[in-house]
Amino acid sequence: MLKQLILGFTLLLSAHFAFAIDCSKMNEQVEKQAVPIVPRWGLVVQSKQRVYFHSAPLAECKIKGLFIIHGDSVTAYDLYKDKAHQEWVYVMYYSKRQDLENEMVEGWIKLNEFKYMGTDSPMTH
Repeated sequence: MLKQLILGFTLLLSAHFAFAIDCSKMNEQVEKQAVPIVPRWGLVVQSKQRVYFHSAPLAECKIKGLFIIHGDSVTAYDLYKDKAHQEWVYVMYYSKRQDLENEMVEGWIKLNEFKYMGTDSPMTH
């Protein structure tokens, strides 16, 4: 019985690691397929929830603890449509927080989290 449990657990772990997502590899592939946004888009977060950055345009690549909130402004640089036809944008955000003063944060976020503000970024640098 114990051997069967150990074997089952080992198989479960093997399956997990076999299907683990390599976000950096995924991002490299996406960079080749993404469409540059020219001129750049200014976007404002419309969601009332936290909007998380992703290291690649995939839910599994969410960067924990790195998010923006309603009313924050970003500049969009690239557009990518995934296999589920969801649109993602590669954005840059300049933090207003004291602990991240003048820090730029970048990553992928679903386009539907934003309101389009035009081609001139609403951010001030």
